[in-house]
Amino acid sequence: MSTEQLLNECLVILRSIKDDRKSLEKLLGFMKEEFVENNEINLFEIPDYKLQVPPKYRNLISEVAGNMSAGLISFVNTETLEVDGMPKEIYSDLPLEEDDEEYEEEMTDTDTYSDEIFSFRKWKDFITIEPLESSEAYRIMEYFVDNLPKGHAKNILNNAINGKKPFANFNNFIHQSEYRELWFEFKDRMYEKYVIDSYLYKITDKG
Repeated sequence: MSTEQLLNECLVILRSIKDDRKSLEKLLGFMKEEFVENNEINLFEIPDYKLQVPPKYRNLISEVAGNMSAGLISFVNTETLEVDGMPKEIYSDLPLEEDDEEYEEEMTDTDTYSDEIFSFRKWKDFITIEPLESSEAYRIMEYFVDNLPKGHAKNILNNAINGKKPFANFNNFIHQSEYRELWFEFKDRMYEKYVIDSYLYKITDKG
């Protein structure tokens, strides 16, 4: 059947219900859901989880979530609520505490972390927060795609995250799309929720 024949068939059905308001509304809803791409994600359904915790912890939650998103390890001073961040590869190369002085002498003034790399070791009490595992980061990305409206973008992203190199393919598309800012907001809220659910109790128990 040609496209013209298909169109005529559709018009016949449409004419048959032209005076039926309920049927027209039902048809319109179906057509919008199936064929009209909505450029908005209803983030109002995803609460700002920071508002559920005491105000003094909210900046800490945002900072740790930001470090986590960037792949940094966070060190949280449970007395002052100060936060330090460090790339995982640098942390894994740190010497034992008794070797700190010798190691610091080898650091140059141009080293990015030379002034603060050992600051967390001077704290009386702190907790260490690792970046997300790739499987957990993937679930956040998958949840975002699940919340997109039906349409071209959702189809592309579904294919991206279910194929090879899901993170790279997802980012290649999302950063050039109209969903870029929505993704950042969504991701921030999900990372903040993870920090609250997994670590806040450790901070408040010691604080």
